[in-house]
Amino acid sequence: MAHNSLRDCIIMKWEADGSPQSVQYNRVLDWAMECDSDFERRGLNPAPAFRKYLKARHPLLKSYLKRMHFRFTTV
Repeated sequence: MAHNSLRDCIIMKWEADGSPQSVQYNRVLDWAMECDSDFERRGLNPAPAFRKYLKARHPLLKSYLKRMHFRFTTV
């Protein structure tokens, strides 16, 4: 199922991974990058700030993902 928000897409990947209580930041970043690539292929940009930070490898990338308030803890 295709999602149209970065947060929903990441949650879908988390659920597919067994819904662990905590997830390493690098894993969350991998999921977010996979989601963003899928959005880009579909001509969508539901999280323009995320894409901007990602392309620039900006230090705010980590805080952006941690502020999304997932049902899991990012460690």
